[in-house]
Amino acid sequence: NCLLPRSTESTWDWVKRYVHTKDGQPFNPIDYPWTEGICDAWDDPRIDTVYLQFCARVGKTLIAQALMLASISTNPAPAMFGSATEKLVEDTVRDKWWPMLDRCEPLRPYCPPPHRRLKTRVDLLHVPMYCSWSGSVAQLSDKDPRYKHGGEISKWTKNKSDEADPLELFLERGIEVPDRKVILESTPTITGRCRVNRGLLSGTNCRYVCPCPHCRYFQPLVLGDGEFGLRWDKDENGKSSEPLAYATARYI
Repeated sequence: NCLLPRSTESTWDWVKRYVHTKDGQPFNPIDYPWTEGICDAWDDPRIDTVYLQFCARVGKTLIAQALMLASISTNPAPAMFGSATEKLVEDTVRDKWWPMLDRCEPLRPYCPPPHRRLKTRVDLLHVPMYCSWSGSVAQLSDKDPRYKHGGEISKWTKNKSDEADPLELFLERGIEVPDRKVILESTPTITGRCRVNRGLLSGTNCRYVCPCPHCRYFQPLVLGDGEFGLRWDKDENGKSSEPLAYATARYI
């Protein structure tokens, strides 16, 4: 059993089977269909870094955390999570990482008891996940994670020292690992200074596309602020309501 390779399962199938949200809800692929392509990219051995430039509340952090859980479970190795501030790291570890791990069937047995859980590190019985934030990454120079998740990277700030950009320092950790996997996500900020946008443009620059229900032409799904896009009717006060949007939504 030690010599035989592990049984393979696509990351997408693993996520659908085992991942729960921090609120305890099973991962619903119908709610996040665009994340399947991200899982496929994660499984592609030719790809080591994935950038997600998403708007808010569409699952970018959830799928990034799900990829980390899947990798730690199916091919255990040290991991690292980074965010903008120490407070964000503590909040994410407490409110997202531990609840998701507690509800993940393959990883639940490796979780320590609650009184032994740290605020800025996720130590499982078989692998550690280090945590860092802007200004702290240089202290982790002796760490070599195989999996890395950088959250809201466009909001990371350079500390007062003469050190390099915090994202560059973060990406240097584990760079000697040949089969490393890195996922970096953020909402975009100022054009030309946005880290996630630079990363997006440096890669394949993919978009999620869906078919027109009439002609089946595949196209990006965008909100209808301009001439084309997704629109719905609003009430007499000019406000959106869920029932009215559900009944009147159309794509132009």
